[in-house]
Order: sequence, then C-alpha cells, then structure tokens
Amino acid sequence: MSVFTTGFGEFDGLVRSQDPASFFLVANNPDLNLAELSSILDPERDYVCQFNKCMFAKRLSALATRFMFFFSTDENGVPHGLSWDGLPTKEVGEFPVESTGFILKYRESPHPPFLGEADVHELPNIRLTVIDAEMAARAVADLPSQHLPSAGFTATTLFILINYLRLAHGRKPHRIVLVGFTGQYHGGSPFVHDFGREQLFYRTNPFVSTVGGSANPAEQLTSTDQIALDTLRNRFSDGYDFTSASKAQILTDISEVFYKTGDMTAFQRLINAAISVNPSVAARQIGLLVRSLIAEEAQERPSPFLSKVVAESDSRARDVNDKWKLGKIQWAPVKNPDVASANCEYKLRSTDGPRVLILNETSKIGFNDKHLGCHNVSKTIADKLAENGMEYAGWANNIGGFNEILEADEGRDFDAVIINGEGTFHSNAARAIELSMIGQYAKTLGKKVFLINTVWERNGRHLEEMCSGFDLITARESWSFRDVKNFAREALLVPDLAWNCAEPATNSKTDECGVIDCILPETTALLQELALANSLEFRTMSGLLRPFARSVQQSYPIKSVPSALSEADLTRFGSWISGRFHGLILGLVHRSSVAAFQSNTSKIQAMLQDIGIAHKICSIDDIQQSTENGRLTESLQEKLEYSSLDWAKVSNYREFAIAETKKTFERIREMV
Repeated sequence: MSVFTTGFGEFDGLVRSQDPASFFLVANNPDLNLAELSSILDPERDYVCQFNKCMFAKRLSALATRFMFFFSTDENGVPHGLSWDGLPTKEVGEFPVESTGFILKYRESPHPPFLGEADVHELPNIRLTVIDAEMAARAVADLPSQHLPSAGFTATTLFILINYLRLAHGRKPHRIVLVGFTGQYHGGSPFVHDFGREQLFYRTNPFVSTVGGSANPAEQLTSTDQIALDTLRNRFSDGYDFTSASKAQILTDISEVFYKTGDMTAFQRLINAAISVNPSVAARQIGLLVRSLIAEEAQERPSPFLSKVVAESDSRARDVNDKWKLGKIQWAPVKNPDVASANCEYKLRSTDGPRVLILNETSKIGFNDKHLGCHNVSKTIADKLAENGMEYAGWANNIGGFNEILEADEGRDFDAVIINGEGTFHSNAARAIELSMIGQYAKTLGKKVFLINTVWERNGRHLEEMCSGFDLITARESWSFRDVKNFAREALLVPDLAWNCAEPATNSKTDECGVIDCILPETTALLQELALANSLEFRTMSGLLRPFARSVQQSYPIKSVPSALSEADLTRFGSWISGRFHGLILGLVHRSSVAAFQSNTSKIQAMLQDIGIAHKICSIDDIQQSTENGRLTESLQEKLEYSSLDWAKVSNYREFAIAETKKTFERIREMV
C-alpha cells in the first residue's frame, strides 16, 4: 500500500500529504458572509475552491494563496467562464498563480474544443483537468437516475474520496467546509440537481461541515413526505420573494417538490401550466419537462439515445424562445422614466397639466408582450390622454409597482388614476381585488379614480363596495354595464378600446381562414385540433402557449410551435375562427369575417349581441364535427359568411365605440 493514486496528479499530492488541510468550497451565494470565512481560514495552508470563478473571486483572492476551480460546462463541453479557445472571459479575468482547475464532464458531453483529445490543458496560472463528475458522485451516493450532480456536490465527493484514501493509509482526513451551501443555487436547475438529497448527504457525512447560509432542513429524511417537506422549505425559504416572483416561477418552483418525490404526472401538469403562463421562460421549462419524460424511461433506453433526445429537445426549446422574441410589440408609453422596473414605470412631473397614472397596463405584463389587443388598448389610452391635454404619468401593475412609485414621488404628484379593467374584473379575481385596493388608497390621497374598459361578471358584494366610490366606471358591453350601473357612482357603456385601432389602408385579403386560440385551455385544445384536421393555420393571441404545452406533453422531441397573431396575419386572412375577445374585434376592424367561440366570461356573446350579430357564435358541436370530418360544417361556414347587413352593423358599432371613447376621455378631463 505504498502507492497512493487517484488518477489525478493534483489529488495524489493531497492523498500523500502528511498534514491535513482545510478545503473551503464557496458557493455563489449573494447572501454569503465572507467575514465569517476570513476568521477561520489559514491563507498559507488552506484551499479556497470556487465554481466557474464566482462573484466573490476578487475578495477571495485577498484571503488565500491556494485556489481550486471547478467548471461546469455548456452543451458543447466548454467550461462556463472560458471561451471556445480556452481563454478566460473578460468577466473571469486572470487566475491566481498556480491555481488548479477541474472541468466537470457529464454523460456524453464532448471535450471542450481547446482540449482536443487530451484531458489536461495548461492555461496561464492554471492547469485544467477533465473529470467524470457522475463517476465521482456514484462512488459515494446512490442518487436517482435523473440526478445530475451539481458542481459543488461533485467537488465535495472528490474530497471525500481523497479522505477515504488517506484513512486507508493511516493519514488524518482533510477538513471539508461548505460555505454558503443552502441548496438554493441561483440559476441552478432543481430538476437536474437534486439539491435536497445533496444537502442530506452533506449533513450525514462526518468529513463535511458548513459555514454560513445553511438551510438547516430536517435532520433526517425517512419518507417521501419528509423529502417533500424538506424540498418545500428549501425552495420557499425565508428569503423567497413571493411579491416579485412571477406566476410561472412559482408554478415551476412548486413542481420541483413533485419531481423530487417521483410524482411525474403532477410535475408535468405544473410545468405545462408554467409554460402556458409565460413563454419568455419556455425554453428552460421545456427542457425540464423533456428531462422528466426521459427520467421516466431512463432504465429502458440506452444512454446515447437519451443524450440525443435531450440535445434535440433543448435545441428546439431555444428555437422556440428565439421565435417568440421576434416580433414583440415595441411599446414605450413612458419616455425616459424616472422609475422603471418589471412592475411599473413612472416619470416625475414635467408639465403643469393634469397627470394620470395607469393601473393594469396589460401590454406590459410578460405573457402579453405580443398581444395586439392589449397593445391597441394601451395605445388608445395614451393617445386619448394626450389629445385631452393630460400627461401620462406612468403605470403600475401591482401593489409592489405602486409602492415603488410612492417611494420615488413622496408628493404623490399625480391627479388621477385610471384602472384599465379589460378582462380582469370577473369571478372575484384576486388581481381585481388588488387593483381595487390600490384605487381605494388613491381615493384617500384625494385622487380621482376611474375604472374603464372593464368586464364585470360573477363578482360579489365585497368587490362592488370596493369600487362603488370610484368617480367613473365604463363597461365594455351591455351585460357588464347592467351590473355595474347598480352600484357605480357614474357608469357608462363604452365598447372595448381596441375598436379604436386603425383600419388597414387597403383590403387585400386572401380567402384563407385562420384559427385563434382561447383563454380556456380545453377550448384551445379543441381549436388546435380543428386547425390541424382542416389544414388551417393556428395563432395564439398572446403568450399562452397551451397548445405547445399539450404537444410537449404528448411526445418528445418537440415538433410543433404555434405563432402569435400579427398585424401581417390580420391583413392577410379573409376569415377567422376565434376563441379570443380581442381576436374577434381586430378581425372585424380589418374587415375579416369572424366566427367566435365563447371565452372565460360572457364578453364575446354580449358584444356580438350588442352589435346585432349574435348568430356568429360557434358551438362545441361545430368544432368537434368539423374536426372529425376534416372539413368545416355547413353551420360553421354560414357563420363565416357576412352579409352586407352584417357588415353595416359592425361599421355602426365601431363608429359608436370610437365616439363613446372620445366622450369618456373628455369626461375624465372635466373631472380632473
């Protein structure tokens, strides 16, 4: 037993050394307290280990002289923080002299290009070695097949292996200290890295201790329920910001619990919902969903096949994200704002005229970044304020955004608040209550408050009383108006503001029929199947990618990606089958015949009745029979045929909508 070897020259010396050292593995944790580390670190003997050269690199360089770096890699095997040619990126900068680095290779990931066929590469001040991360992890822990060890876990297990070798040869073990390891790694995917099980391994290993930021979950995990509880506590720790987390993020984080406990059905449902809510993060979530499908079959498929599926699916996910980035509506109602965040924009007073703050600026909500209806509503509000000599002071979309404005403008230097109701005020929705609370508070500040352009359906007395003190409420169709006028101080019937969008200069329609999705996922599924069965092009009104989530759930790799409704579509298609309220309006404004399907409220039926063309509503039978037969039923085709009388009614209604919108903003100007 005179020969000590690990297979890595750098580690062999650590196995042979007579005196044990301390290895401080520093997590990339923004809550880390480095003062605690500096009080226990011996800079001449101890090692500082970092991952991808973390955010504390410069400060750590002043504390120690011995450094080890562990680099995770991208899909091409290139270490994060290094370039394609093996040179440190500008953000990484130079390495401390005589540093050691390890590139963590997973599954069939390729060698980085600058390594070629070699496993070792010399860079200025650092020697890099490729190691099999999964091999190291399997040597010390029995993790589930879907687990991909995190860089921190891999580094820890390597040092533990070194300690076992030292003990076998009569050496004292090195000290392994985890600094800031909470299991809440920023940017780390909990669906690939099982942080909860890693934390359990750390706590139960005699060589490992922790400093700073320990999540302190339960001491022992003895059941699925305990794992779920531990995972929940880690994911939703005291530092979790529920007020700024998006719905998609919260859904994704909750789904982690089901993934950890092996409930893939619940996990996949939640991930599909998260994809539907916000396509801007679809690439990441689709990758997680695909990996969960792979995990279910990991024992039955050869590894090269699974790697190919992951690569293809991740590539398609990136393509989806790139596709949805194209053509986003550029809408900036506030130029050079003094306050700007995801929740609000605000400009301090620059004129002597009345200033109006907008609540529920729907085109600024993430999943609406391509929603032509929301864009036209928001633009109409801004245009009408300007036409009537009122300044657009800014917008806020929740209490958090409103608080940001109040903190920046202590004088509360705006004169009125307009709440854009759109499709929010129904079914006692939490968002409707939140907006109403802000409106109530604005009233206590002496501001005028107007709830305009709203639906009103299935709301209780509580919400009615919250809004009863508002100075004016305008409802978009007569059914909502009927309920609003029973409690409002002043109520008006004013059709949706999207009717004010400009008509195309020319009418060069084709005879093609397009299909637009619905806010209801089950209806969207029916409409997508209708489009596929009849070779019709399918569009989504915004970022609600339910049809995409559905295709992902059914098979992988990903094959179908729906497009968002565009201005070019509106000038091209001669007819539409639409499950969207704004899709119906925009189609009619552009002189395309529309057969409509009911939405999550009665807004579509009510508006069509107001226009005088209530017979243009489709039934489920129309959709199902047209899907089964592969051709549109006679009933559905009749709904797509507009007579001259039908078009006259549409034209009259649009003129009424434009006139009433004008009167509304003139009335608001009188009141402020």
